[in-house]
Amino acid sequence: MPLPLEGIRVTDLAVVWSGPMAATLLADLGAEVIHLENLRHPPTLTRGVLLRPTREQSLLLGPLGSGYPDHEPGQRPWNRTAMFNAHGRNKRCATVDLTQASGHEIFLRLIEKSDVFIENNARTTLEHLGLDATVLFEVNPRLILLRMPPLGLEGPFAAYRGFGPTFNSLAGVTAMGGYHDADLTSQGDNYHMDEAAAPAAAFAVMAGLWRREQSGTGQLIEFPQVENLIQQLGEYLIAFQLTAEEPPLYGNRDPYLVQGVYPCPGSDRWIAISLRDDADWAALKRAMGAPAWAEMEIFSTHLLRMHNQNALDERIAAWTSTL
Repeated sequence: MPLPLEGIRVTDLAVVWSGPMAATLLADLGAEVIHLENLRHPPTLTRGVLLRPTREQSLLLGPLGSGYPDHEPGQRPWNRTAMFNAHGRNKRCATVDLTQASGHEIFLRLIEKSDVFIENNARTTLEHLGLDATVLFEVNPRLILLRMPPLGLEGPFAAYRGFGPTFNSLAGVTAMGGYHDADLTSQGDNYHMDEAAAPAAAFAVMAGLWRREQSGTGQLIEFPQVENLIQQLGEYLIAFQLTAEEPPLYGNRDPYLVQGVYPCPGSDRWIAISLRDDADWAALKRAMGAPAWAEMEIFSTHLLRMHNQNALDERIAAWTSTL
């Protein structure tokens, strides 16, 4: 059977992760996606932190730089990095220099024959290239134009630039993570804005295509990525408005389960344990050899175990350390 978006052409001028992955989801649904790059401005981050890292550099770059098979960047590392191969699947790729008149012409010819155009560059990038919405719709009135500025196309924050971790902090996501006994500054990078934006943006494009079938005309879809992010924190924002209490930091815990990650013998070896109910607790007691402390009143019900998890964690960790 044909895929839902077969016959739809998408021009993808997106960078890094959120925009390219939105285009990838459309490609997975059958769209022909043409990803554009500029050799004069190598797509750093979109194809890896460094375009030509050595093996030693890749090992030092952490998660973003270690996504090469066997930690070996190879002769063409821009094609081997894990992030690019995740969001580059099912796409075609072309190079064009939009700062040149010839590249400008080629791009507009492509837009003329496209159904969708996706970009998540800085807010003023298209305008500086002479490719704002007015120009694009003159070339193709049926175009679905998806723009993904972090903080919108207008307003006091529209010119702000950054990446997922930057805007996670602004939206409040960073304040929701980490461990209850650690400072927020001890957290690592979190790119949730990117991964949250991609499926929502792909859905917005499909909604735009559906509307085009009804109206016959294209449209500009403004997709502020931070707004998409904040809606995922709705219950916490409302709770703070009602109670003025900061939400708890769960770390490895869970609001409904007794859950933790506990040390095992050796260097940096851990085990994750989740207890859903009394049956799970009984099974864990058997595995631990039915220690006397497990019969304490403070551990007798699931609710009491939740309320006394600090004490329970100490005892479980003492047991896992001997496994």
